[in-house]
Amino acid sequence: MNLDTARTLLDIFFLVIILPVAGFKVWRKLDERLTAQDGKLARIEYALFNEGRGMEQQLKEVHKNQQIVITDLAVLKAKSA
Repeated sequence: MNLDTARTLLDIFFLVIILPVAGFKVWRKLDERLTAQDGKLARIEYALFNEGRGMEQQLKEVHKNQQIVITDLAVLKAKSA
């Protein structure tokens, strides 16, 4: 086996085995990161929309609680006056 044959075998080995394995590892890493992002986005979408009522329901609850606090404060001011 001469040097040219060895070089050709190394080139074939690189193209057939090492390059596809490296490509697969890169693809797998990207896929893992995208899967993690998909999970985060799914949780955000659920929190925002929750069948169209998630944030709307929370805002109504906060407004209702604020009105109760405002009413209690007005009663306390009236009692102290």
